[in-house]
Amino acid sequence: MPTLTQLSNFKRLAWIPAVILVFIILVGLIYYRYSKPPQTPTTSFPPVSFDVLPAITSTFNTQNLVAVDTYPQTVPIYRIENQRELTQIAQTIATYFGFEQKPTELTDATSGNGLAYTSNDAALVVYENTFTYQKYLKNTPTGTFEIQPLINQTAATLHQLGLPTPTDEPEISYSKLTSESITSASGQDANFINLTFRPILSTLPVESSTSKTESVFDGQGHLVRLSYNQVDTQSGDNVSVISYKDALSVLSSKKGSLISMQASDENLLTDKIAQANITTAYLAYYLPESKPQILTPVWIFKGEAEISGEKTRVTYAVDAIKR
Repeated sequence: MPTLTQLSNFKRLAWIPAVILVFIILVGLIYYRYSKPPQTPTTSFPPVSFDVLPAITSTFNTQNLVAVDTYPQTVPIYRIENQRELTQIAQTIATYFGFEQKPTELTDATSGNGLAYTSNDAALVVYENTFTYQKYLKNTPTGTFEIQPLINQTAATLHQLGLPTPTDEPEISYSKLTSESITSASGQDANFINLTFRPILSTLPVESSTSKTESVFDGQGHLVRLSYNQVDTQSGDNVSVISYKDALSVLSSKKGSLISMQASDENLLTDKIAQANITTAYLAYYLPESKPQILTPVWIFKGEAEISGEKTRVTYAVDAIKR
């Protein structure tokens, strides 16, 4: 039988295991709190509102599509901030391009208030978030276009106007002037070269029919058109993206959105596409004409469709947020 002294010592030490247990529980809670990976929000953003063309595609041929094996699993959402008002520097732009007459005031439901300048051989329209300079086109000889000097000239012009310069490689296309209109052409037969610079966010391009910088040069290397329309953004929360295979499955099941058709003759743009031959896929951000509050990721699929015997470039988009 324990003595009174032994019982007294036991009572004095009985609290120690309880303190150790509480300590272990606290350590466990702290470890769980700080080691748990942050949850990525995936459902708090609305579906992408695509600028959808009405043409219905019957089938997709993806035999020549190069699979995308490497792409980010999560990407940030970008919130669109107030853009710079270009009308505040309209006179600077007009002076740079040699316009001397006073402008005419404009009002557009989409672009807002603007100013229009004209001269004997050119026109300039400046709105709050975009401007377009256009020389009146004349017959010009075909030329051998050196790409890099034209890229440098585009960047130098924007720098002189105090605007951001392109950081990505441009998309390149060629055109020629006929008696009726400007049509697409091969490099050898072209009177003009078109450089299209798209914004880059988090290493991903921004797919948009409006938010881009375009410069056009004639066969002698003269700038004949410059169009600027960009957005200011701020990165936000990260979202998980669906896989390339899942996006391709959505497209093949005819649940993607046709967002662009490019044909030399607008009469070829139809409401039916028998088959789209998809050759390229990549992850991007999408900016519709309506200018939403946020930019979200999408999968882009590009290729060609044959309409009335002529090849037409087509672009489809699939919402890339994992929901």
